[in-house]
Amino acid sequence: MTDYTDIKPAVLKRFQKRLRRQPANPLNFHNRLRPYVLSKTTRFWNVRAQFPNHRPAVGNSQRGLISLAETQNRFILAAFRVIRMSRWLKTIPLGLVGLAAVIAGVLAILAAVTKLPGEEKIPAGTPRDTALYIKMRDGAKIAADVWLPQDYQTGQRLPTLLRTTRYGRDGQFGWAFRLAVAFKHADPHDQQIDYLNGRHFVVVLADTRGSGASSGHRETEFSPELISDLGELVNWVASQPWSNGRVGTFGNSYEGATAELTAVTNPPALKAVVPISSQFDVGMLILPGGMYNENMVQSWSAIIKELDESDVCVTRRLSGLGCWWAGRTCVG
Repeated sequence: MTDYTDIKPAVLKRFQKRLRRQPANPLNFHNRLRPYVLSKTTRFWNVRAQFPNHRPAVGNSQRGLISLAETQNRFILAAFRVIRMSRWLKTIPLGLVGLAAVIAGVLAILAAVTKLPGEEKIPAGTPRDTALYIKMRDGAKIAADVWLPQDYQTGQRLPTLLRTTRYGRDGQFGWAFRLAVAFKHADPHDQQIDYLNGRHFVVVLADTRGSGASSGHRETEFSPELISDLGELVNWVASQPWSNGRVGTFGNSYEGATAELTAVTNPPALKAVVPISSQFDVGMLILPGGMYNENMVQSWSAIIKELDESDVCVTRRLSGLGCWWAGRTCVG
């Protein structure tokens, strides 16, 4: 036989007090039980008071009271568990919200402290990569990045390699990309820059006039204005405190062509030109053998138009959730 004395008086008192504090909301299951449970706990309390230390056998009338007390004991425990469970169920959504907030906070901190290449400090006390504008003769501003070697010391003067591009020299990476880097799911390094910096070359990347983040206008690709800019960029590089006055140009495809065209203005500081590949003869590219290469011209023109929009969603033909996510991984 279950001993009704297992319910401690203090527990019953707290149970009754909590029930009385409950708001009278008929939609809640445990509130519909409230009047009945209160009456049963009160009757049980009276029985408990009559037999505070019951152990030996008792008469039939007392046994009836004890049997009633046992039944009420079990009912009260079951009702108490239902009420506690309903409260726990209410706390589950709040707990999930709290857990999500904690996870979001941890991820935000992790994204903030994750450094991408170029953001780390070098011994000279500056970031390895510095983005800036270089003003041209007509007021146009050429956007450029200056990458210094990882072990660059203040006062060092090093040779510089210049790469000028039409396709955007760099991107602005969002928090999702930083998290991918933090969890080793993305490699943000430019192997070419790391290789050249590791051999103590300063690397300068520049957007050509009217492309990327550069201002200005040109009538066509490889225009006289663009070629004049290339010579001015070499002169600017040679005058910087980290430059020893010796500049080389390099690149592949379009960038190989700009590397070669830099020599047109014959800047004194230009010592080497290294086109990995080049389409110097644009006529042969568009009219190979005298036949108009319509597919190449149209596809390249479409790519350039999208790049000039400076919108990752337009460039990748994304919309909706895909566009939103691309904006978190790479902006610009």
